[in-house]
Amino acid sequence: MTRVGYIGLGTMGRPMAENLLADGYDPTVFDLRDEAVEALESQGANGAADVGEVAENAAIIFLSLPSPPVVEDVVAELKPALTPGSVVVDLSTSMPSVTEGIADELAEGGVDVLGAPVTGGRPGATDGTLTVMVGGEESALDQCRPVMESFANDIIHIGESPGDGDAVKLLRNYIAFVQYIAASEAVLLGQKSGLDPEPLLDVLDSADALGEPTSIFLPKKIEGEYDLGFGLGLMEKDLKLLTQYGEDNDAPLMLGNAVRQIVGYGTSDLGKDADNGKLHQYLKEMIHREDA
Repeated sequence: MTRVGYIGLGTMGRPMAENLLADGYDPTVFDLRDEAVEALESQGANGAADVGEVAENAAIIFLSLPSPPVVEDVVAELKPALTPGSVVVDLSTSMPSVTEGIADELAEGGVDVLGAPVTGGRPGATDGTLTVMVGGEESALDQCRPVMESFANDIIHIGESPGDGDAVKLLRNYIAFVQYIAASEAVLLGQKSGLDPEPLLDVLDSADALGEPTSIFLPKKIEGEYDLGFGLGLMEKDLKLLTQYGEDNDAPLMLGNAVRQIVGYGTSDLGKDADNGKLHQYLKEMIHREDA
């Protein structure tokens, strides 16, 4: 069976690595937190002392990391231990230019890079039903696809450039975040004006353009459940990457910058570790501020 490595055992990485174990793979895993590695070792994974040890024991190395600079640092540590023919698959939400730069650097040593961010959140990572948006050579994807199927239902090849998957993930997040804030404000305004939120949500759910924010997220907020498994700090980071991507391509996103400001204010008040579900409460306080 393919030798697999996994670096980054956080909210998304741990359940994805657990799905590899459940599918019969024997991953070598690493995280800066010893307890995260030990939790996977207790389930049968091989714990590594550093990222180099992961590279020495794997032909496919998955990265699930919090930001592009962290990805660059980890790849710099990985590089001396990588062998020709291996594949580095970055599952993180990153910048296309960062992924393409890493791919150019590692190509010198015969190593392929796939930029393969995911969507589906913690529930999808746990259930193995994620969608993966892959940029990179199709031959490298063919090598990795059977392994990815352990944690993903849909694996979509976006294009031959390693940064193509990152670009699509940023654009997908843009639409999702705009919908999230617009739908949240709409429901809060409806409640403030005296509308029952339940039939309002039924109407909003009937509009195909809305979908996820009204059918999944907002009912939980109305019921007081705010843990959606995605920190405000990560949301703000993704929006920063998005607006930078727009600027890099001479396409300033006016609405994107407005959404980034709103999330930034919420993060300043609530803290970067607050679940992004708390943003609804922050918007509620803004809308009802004159009622206090």
